[in-house]
Amino acid sequence: MERAVHLVPFLGKCPLVHVLESMVALGIEHITCIGWMNPDLARDVLGDGQRWGIALEWITVQGPEEVFQKISRLSVPSNEYVLVGSTNTLLDIRHVPTPVSSCAYGLNPSTNAWPWLVLNEQALRRVSACQWQHWPLVPDQLGLPAIEVPGLPLQSGQDLLAAISPMLKGSLPVVVPAAQIEPGIYISRNVVIHPTVVIQGPVYIGEDVYLEKGCRIAAGSVIGKQCRIGHDTTIANSIIGPESWLGAELECTQMVIWRGVAWSNRWKAEIEIRDTVLLGSGAWHLTMQRTLAQGLSLLSATLLMLLVLPVLPFLFLLAAMTKDLEVRPFVFPKRSHLHKPSRNIVCLFGAGPSTRGW
Repeated sequence: MERAVHLVPFLGKCPLVHVLESMVALGIEHITCIGWMNPDLARDVLGDGQRWGIALEWITVQGPEEVFQKISRLSVPSNEYVLVGSTNTLLDIRHVPTPVSSCAYGLNPSTNAWPWLVLNEQALRRVSACQWQHWPLVPDQLGLPAIEVPGLPLQSGQDLLAAISPMLKGSLPVVVPAAQIEPGIYISRNVVIHPTVVIQGPVYIGEDVYLEKGCRIAAGSVIGKQCRIGHDTTIANSIIGPESWLGAELECTQMVIWRGVAWSNRWKAEIEIRDTVLLGSGAWHLTMQRTLAQGLSLLSATLLMLLVLPVLPFLFLLAAMTKDLEVRPFVFPKRSHLHKPSRNIVCLFGAGPSTRGW
């Protein structure tokens, strides 16, 4: 709801990193990233490419209509070719024959996913007439021969759920940042598992995860780092994002849970979870103790706000003098498009919606 799919945590890395690493595995040493959705977040994820030993360049565009125009203007030696990939698709092209400068073709996945392109200099210049919205039609528009390769789409939450099992089984060139203790079962560092927990692969469990007694982690599940799963909770073919805390006796099937949103692929619906809501077994008993606790919490928050108000002018002045006062865009769920901010907020000393204590 707030972040593009290619930047959502998935198997220890976001799809953007999985796609880039599949290219690095081929021996590609120069990669240019062209994008318009969350470009700053993408740069934070990939950096300058040194950890992969590649040269990484960045081109930020205003919208998808500029993508192929930028690709057609890339400077490429006449004796080399260009591999054009998409974060919407992960392909296994390890066994594709190495092309020569006189050929160009499309790499079409066997599934319903976007193709990749291998372009020589002539085809590269002609790609400017194509449109990003019609990417699957580009090979035919350029008259390129097609080569069938294994691949998976990564365009939506539904695609991510379907991609978990084949990626963990090794069907695609994926580097999973965890130890494979049994075939298809990947467990990272500092994971606490109660003896009564049942795990059925393929499964990925990130760092610092705590699985309480009676949990059942079924096939096709991904649990991000620093998660806690309550007792007798079942997770099947679901993605639990980092730093999530699930209550007891829950059943999560075909779901993506992360950053306050629980999306169900089974019911094609989503639930927005506020900080004051706890997911339990379905019952809420309103007691006097809970009512008093909520009243005291609200009262303490009001008193804290009143205490801070006199200090705010001084903080604003100090932040302005030290140039630590800025206005940042903030995206509210269901109020704007993925990459368009819906409100500007004032930040002091580097604080923001994603920082601790906000």
